[in-house]
Amino acid sequence: FVSSTFKDMNHERDAIKDITLPILNAEAKKYGQSVSFCDLRWGIDTREMSEEEGSQKVLRVCLDEIDRCRPPLVIILGERYGWIPPSDLVKRAAEYKSLIIDDYEKSVTALEIEYGALSDLRQGEHTLVYMRQLENAPDEYLAEDEEHKKKLDTLKERLRKLANGKIRTYNVHFNGESLEGVDDFATMLASDLSEIMMPHWQEQASLSPFDLDRQIQWDYVEEMADGFKGRAELLSSICTDIENGKELTFIKGATGSGKSTLFSAAAMKLKEQGWSVLPFIGGYTLQSNDATDIIDNTIYYLENELGKEHKLIPDTVRTDGASTTEEAQKRLSELCYEYSKTGKRLMVMLDSVERLYPDDIRDKLRFIPENLGRSVRFFITSSIDFSTVGVDYLTLGSLNDEEISDVINGIIKQTGRELDKQVVQSIKATPSSKNPLYLSLLVQRLLMMNKDDFFRIRQSGDGMDAISSVQREIIASCPSDVDGLYASIINEAGKRINESLTRRVTEYIAFSRFGLRESDLQALTGNLWRAVDFAHFLSYMGQSFIMRDDGRFDFSHQSIREGIKSACAEKNGVYKKIFDHFYSLEGSDEVRRSELLYHAVKAGENRVISDYVTRTNGKTDKESLNERAEDFKTVYDITRADGEKWLLSLISSENDVARACELSDFVSEAILGKFLVRQNDIAVGVTVMQKC
Repeated sequence: FVSSTFKDMNHERDAIKDITLPILNAEAKKYGQSVSFCDLRWGIDTREMSEEEGSQKVLRVCLDEIDRCRPPLVIILGERYGWIPPSDLVKRAAEYKSLIIDDYEKSVTALEIEYGALSDLRQGEHTLVYMRQLENAPDEYLAEDEEHKKKLDTLKERLRKLANGKIRTYNVHFNGESLEGVDDFATMLASDLSEIMMPHWQEQASLSPFDLDRQIQWDYVEEMADGFKGRAELLSSICTDIENGKELTFIKGATGSGKSTLFSAAAMKLKEQGWSVLPFIGGYTLQSNDATDIIDNTIYYLENELGKEHKLIPDTVRTDGASTTEEAQKRLSELCYEYSKTGKRLMVMLDSVERLYPDDIRDKLRFIPENLGRSVRFFITSSIDFSTVGVDYLTLGSLNDEEISDVINGIIKQTGRELDKQVVQSIKATPSSKNPLYLSLLVQRLLMMNKDDFFRIRQSGDGMDAISSVQREIIASCPSDVDGLYASIINEAGKRINESLTRRVTEYIAFSRFGLRESDLQALTGNLWRAVDFAHFLSYMGQSFIMRDDGRFDFSHQSIREGIKSACAEKNGVYKKIFDHFYSLEGSDEVRRSELLYHAVKAGENRVISDYVTRTNGKTDKESLNERAEDFKTVYDITRADGEKWLLSLISSENDVARACELSDFVSEAILGKFLVRQNDIAVGVTVMQKC
């Protein structure tokens, strides 16, 4: 919780959102944690209440938000004391929280500090206090009057005693338009918060990879479920079917249809009903990247539950391909049967199965054991176009009017704010309002409101009417489709941050396979790169991005990726630049190893692929063949769809007879011999082997 006056602290609050938050979350993500800040600048709608009721609501909401947030409390003070409500309302708010104070002539900010930092209940908790020294301050940044100044001086003195002299002071300068030096404050705050939170984060590092991964998955589920409001009847029906013995629940839906929130809400509800729930978000972590990860981690969980020694450790290197997978599948069936004897119930849940690495185990759902026992169930979601031959599934339809309202309220609830009824009606009137992703992006666009928007609001008279008017103007200006709205948000972020950089960053991520690291983006954008601008951009984009365990930033929805790719006029050039970048990295770089050949194919770098295949690196032929075959499987998987035409062209394009022979031997023995497992691929494989 950030406690400060509002009108004179817009620059600081923007900097916390744009700089402090991304820095903290980049560090917190390593430990499966995340940080967010409470920003109540939207205000709270009180127009249909009396002045007394409205003031009371403002006070209660602020104090409730302090309870909702974890320590430390961040206090920022300048020269303003802030609005002082009627004393009887302050007294009532204090009594609401059992807060004993001797002076009820307090501003809202002072009451926040009294409750969050100075009260007996909270003095032992972390509090960070920052006092601003402002040079060339405009009148609106100075004390309201002498009485307010005296009260602020008293408050600052009490804070100095509480902090034992550990008050942080930062210097800024008003240049006539904005404050200079606020970025330094934001960076200092990030460092201070990281120091306080680090012990807790490091505690997470002591967890096993499986337990930490499970915590990360659950954090995602809980965050998504918190915004679930629509489709309540559908959720109830799904859970009833599961209770009645349904072994496999399969949900399909278009991009943005709300699969992930429904999935997360189901996980929480089933947990409440007594199920042990093991959630996986496809591609979200290193231990949920392919179907064998689902098998291995489910085995690990069941072995823990049954008190057995771990025979297969998640995330270990496989050496014998299919035989290890078959072993694991057999082991999983045995454990499911044993688990059913305990009387417990386990729900294994997988969101976005299509995001797993494409192979036969994923496509045929072979990670689901043939013998589930009496008490193990599976719950899976996928995109509309994922093949589900022989599987019963439910397709998510459009939201109805009531569900649209529920979804909007659910999304806005996560922000700790409110939307005016007229703003909600404006959102509902948009052509794409039946798509939950569109609703989420529209609210995200409203969350981008910054000091410029609040300046317009103040010019219009301040208050909720002015806020509502500006928000409705923003909604009216937004495109009516998901792809267009996302492009609009990127453009808006670009105008406010760095248009050239944001365009390049989104293109590079869109044309990657599983995202790119910050170091990759820095190298690719060259002189355009600005670390602070990139941090600003991530903050503006909110839930449109995910960050993988290895530090890669990726889009949270495939439609975002496809929309950006379709709008790009230099597709081949982008693939070539990404390939050139990976080619320049050290061979030991894990991301390079997994992505180099993929981008070589996309960039048409056949010679590089041929060089890679035909070199031995000083190893025996068998060792080299096995290692290269594992790496080359990426290439094989992305070329299966064209009937192996690319493989045929690769062999034909090699003019050196000796290299052509080695290449053809590699393709026929290592690729087709090791990875050709689907019956419908055999005819194609014969054609390639004939060519070899």
